Amino acid sequence: VVLGRGNLPRSVQIYMNEA
Repeated sequence: VVLGRGNLPRSVQIYMNEA
């Protein structure tokens, strides 16, 4: 998971939440 990108696509946010 890449952090510090600022505003991430919602799909990426969901992936981070489920990871």
